Amino acid sequence: MLPDIKNRISKDFGASSREAINIIEKFEKNPKLGPRVSRSVVVLAQGNIEKLREAVSGAESDSK
Repeated sequence: MLPDIKNRISKDFGASSREAINIIEKFEKNPKLGPRVSRSVVVLAQGNIEKLREAVSGAESDSK
């Protein structure tokens, strides 16, 4: 995970940062989904872990 993404997660997710980082690290294992997509789902989630899961799910579906 690139530092700017990790920093944004720490800023936006507070106490849920570790969980959000785990979600994005798993998400980034898909070679079709690069850092630009990771940044997008983090921003779309607006610090909400459920929104992050939804955004990740949507991005994964779109990449198939």
